[in-house]
Amino acid sequence: MKVWLTLIFFLFHSIAVSAEAPKYFDDSASGIFLHNSESAKSTLNDIAPNCGKYELNGYCFLNPKRNQKITFTFHEGSTKFDISEIFIEEYKVDKKVNYPIFPIELEAFITSKGIQLGISLKELKLKLGEAHTKNVDDYSYRVEFNPYILNNYNIPVYYGFYTFKENKLISFKYGFEYP
Repeated sequence: MKVWLTLIFFLFHSIAVSAEAPKYFDDSASGIFLHNSESAKSTLNDIAPNCGKYELNGYCFLNPKRNQKITFTFHEGSTKFDISEIFIEEYKVDKKVNYPIFPIELEAFITSKGIQLGISLKELKLKLGEAHTKNVDDYSYRVEFNPYILNNYNIPVYYGFYTFKENKLISFKYGFEYP
């Protein structure tokens, strides 16, 4: 009996340890990592959440050209530096809202997988693989209870949602769903 329990333990342990992230799992943008408070704190420092009334739990920034907007969102019950979702989109200047420029000067917001606005659908598929669902110009990825994500982030659901217009990426959002 003891031998069987030991074998079962090692089997489950090896599955958990060897678990890999799904190909489409993207964990950061512009130096800020999902569920890594230190990366957010070092970049955002003393900046208060600034997205306004529509996104109370987030930080919104523009690139220096003011044609891209990035939003870092933290969920209820988390600290303000525990980023759970990242949203990058094309931006047209709105005179009513004056978002600050991102603290690190970047021409474009880029993820750890190299995803950025303007790439083609073919480029996205090369980096992330085939989408799980497709709807005209929207492509999405989703995973529930992945061992790698559970072990490293303790969150059951990861998603990525990508929108194209005329074969160019115009917005995307990815991260962990609110439990």
